[in-house]
Amino acid sequence: MKYVLLLGLIPFLSQAQTVHVKDGAIDYKGTVIVKGVSKTALLHRAKNAVIHCIDTVQQVQVTKNKNEDKLEAAGKMNLSPNAHTDNVLFYTVEIQARNGQYKYHIHKVRVAQYRAGQKIKDISSKDLLKGMESSGEGAIEAEKQLNEIDMDMQKLIALIKTDMDQDTSYNSRK
Repeated sequence: MKYVLLLGLIPFLSQAQTVHVKDGAIDYKGTVIVKGVSKTALLHRAKNAVIHCIDTVQQVQVTKNKNEDKLEAAGKMNLSPNAHTDNVLFYTVEIQARNGQYKYHIHKVRVAQYRAGQKIKDISSKDLLKGMESSGEGAIEAEKQLNEIDMDMQKLIALIKTDMDQDTSYNSRK
């Protein structure tokens, strides 16, 4: 009977976690080619993309040098609540613009859990990933949360890429 139950769970267990991990923490990186676009134009597009794509932009910092321009933005978004707990995802997006290409990096991912009458619990992405190592209800919740984070990060990357590929101004949208 145990083997039948285990065989029935294989399709669910085979949906492996796709969250991107580096050094035990959630970390997304990529390089995108945008032919014929200067680093100045790409930085302008990056500013517009960040304003347009990040739910709540907390801070934007721009640094320029001879070879590349860099934008760093701190963002946050609400995750689905679970068991009377509200979860807020915090992260940092960096976009490094060079002539004809840009690199994105999403890191410093953490979740703040708010529960009525209790102190805010701050959970690093490393601790979220460690939750997958446990078993039972905790591992199931950790996997759900990591799947949601991955979907949100993949969506954010796609939105930024779409905005960076176009020369569009979003002043009228916000």
